[in-house]
Amino acid sequence: MKSRRTWWIIYGLCVAAVIAALLWITVVMLRLEAAERAARGEMEHQESLRLALWRMDSWLAPHLAREAARPYFEYLPYYPQERAYTRLLNAVEPGEILMPSPLLAFDSEILLVHFQLTEGGSITSPQVPTGNLRDLAEATGLSAAAIDAKAARLHRIESALQDVDLGARLGEAESLWADYAGEPGPVTAVVAAPERGPAEMRQQRKAITERSARARSYEQAQQQVIDQWAMNMAFLPLDPGERSEVFVGRFAPMWLGDGVDAASALLVLARRVRTPDSRCVQGILLSWPDLQAGLLAEIEDLFPRARLVPAVDVDPAAERSSRVLAAIPVALEAAAPSGVVAEGFSAARMTLALVWLAAMIAAVAVAATLRASVAYGERRSRFASAVTHELRTPLTTFRMYSEMLAEGMVRDEAQRRRYLRTLKVESGRLATLVENVLAYSRLEEGRAALQRRGVTVRELIDFVMPQLSQRTDEAKMRVVLRLPDDLADAVLETDRNAVAQILFNLVDNACKYAARASNRHIDLLGRRDGHHAAISVCDHGPGIDPAFADDLFVAFRRAEQGSGEAVPGVGLGLALARGLARDLGGDLALDADADLLTNDPGACFTLRLPIASER
Repeated sequence: MKSRRTWWIIYGLCVAAVIAALLWITVVMLRLEAAERAARGEMEHQESLRLALWRMDSWLAPHLAREAARPYFEYLPYYPQERAYTRLLNAVEPGEILMPSPLLAFDSEILLVHFQLTEGGSITSPQVPTGNLRDLAEATGLSAAAIDAKAARLHRIESALQDVDLGARLGEAESLWADYAGEPGPVTAVVAAPERGPAEMRQQRKAITERSARARSYEQAQQQVIDQWAMNMAFLPLDPGERSEVFVGRFAPMWLGDGVDAASALLVLARRVRTPDSRCVQGILLSWPDLQAGLLAEIEDLFPRARLVPAVDVDPAAERSSRVLAAIPVALEAAAPSGVVAEGFSAARMTLALVWLAAMIAAVAVAATLRASVAYGERRSRFASAVTHELRTPLTTFRMYSEMLAEGMVRDEAQRRRYLRTLKVESGRLATLVENVLAYSRLEEGRAALQRRGVTVRELIDFVMPQLSQRTDEAKMRVVLRLPDDLADAVLETDRNAVAQILFNLVDNACKYAARASNRHIDLLGRRDGHHAAISVCDHGPGIDPAFADDLFVAFRRAEQGSGEAVPGVGLGLALARGLARDLGGDLALDADADLLTNDPGACFTLRLPIASER
């Protein structure tokens, strides 16, 4: 049979294996939960980005659509009216009447100045008339300060275009915006970073497709405005033959100057215009600070700390292009969430908590079962060893003496009587052993039938004293009773047979372990202890080794005498006595202050029983 240590080592290894497996499962599940939270946060972030981009494009589209519908000739401060009539319906010569452009007095916080660049390189603005036209504008109510402010802005554009081929830049912008509005390439071309997974590639492709859809939507809206403008060509100041030769392109956005630094760069919209007489590029200078403030105000609830930065030379297939607005080359910079806050009681965590709780309960239950099993095995082993040893000696004596008496080998009458007395003592010893074993068995199984009735302490002592005196006489010792009057009449509601068995076991132990003591008295002391009657049995022997004090009341464990000589018994008396005492509502304990009661070292056990009343 494996030892206690071996069983606990096996149990510890099994528990360690279970805990290791649970730790691994916990780590995996928490990582999966964190990954799922991160993916959910990224998905919500991408959805918020798409919503923010749609909002900004929707806010900006009406401003730019109106400019896309503006006729090309309005880029002159005063344009000639080719067909006009007097009140008398007389035709006016073409070019005789000049119409003021709606842009002459146009003022906007976002659209700073309109300009036109001819093939010869000269740049003009309908809001900056020169010469006699300026005099006319001022005479009709346009202030010189407003014209000068527009002129300063026009000068900024002129300075920015000194080293720039606007036609070539416009071609690049038109090509890039056509790519933005087109279908994105295959998924393999979308992502170059090898660490991205399939889910991230799909998310990126979805974002770029969304960018293309917004760009196409903007292009279609602009085209509808241009088509509407073409339908109204009949009302424009052109001869019918010239209308078919006029081409007005779509506006394409671009940055002039250092596009990376929005503080020094200029954001413009430009389009190509071709007439029978000339070709030019028309454009609009946008106020980037005001435009940025208006766009960010649209998404403040989604991204309160977002930024808009110039998007220069952005590959349409790159991930960053998905964050570029459809109307202007500006990218939205909004930090992704650092992580979704974990729910306090998520399903995964609740499951893990229940699994850990169940595992801990199972471990405790198995430990308790193992402890009980090991203890039971040890008790059974001790019981078998003790009972076998205790039975062997008296049975050997019985067999030998009975054979000698039966065969007439003992002829001396005195010797014969001595053998008979020995047989009587051994039979009593066996009877006590069997009675204790049976009583303990009934006690452990809960079958101890106690018959309680009212009895005074004096009556109880009188009932048990004959048995105690007989046992002490056999050991050539004597019981000394000290029972105070205030306790003698106290009534106990108890089973006197059970109390007698407790006291007999205590006296029996005193006779065994104090057999070599010089003081042959066993003190039976009674005293009141609150609402309890305390009856102490004290001897004057060597006492109890403190190292063994904790095991005194463990069944089948026995102390040795100071000399090391074995004492007869199976180690059941004290365990049985304490069990009976507790069943009676009291307790039995080793009294550490025995010398205070007897003025002599030794062992002293105190039985406490509740007092029911006084007689």
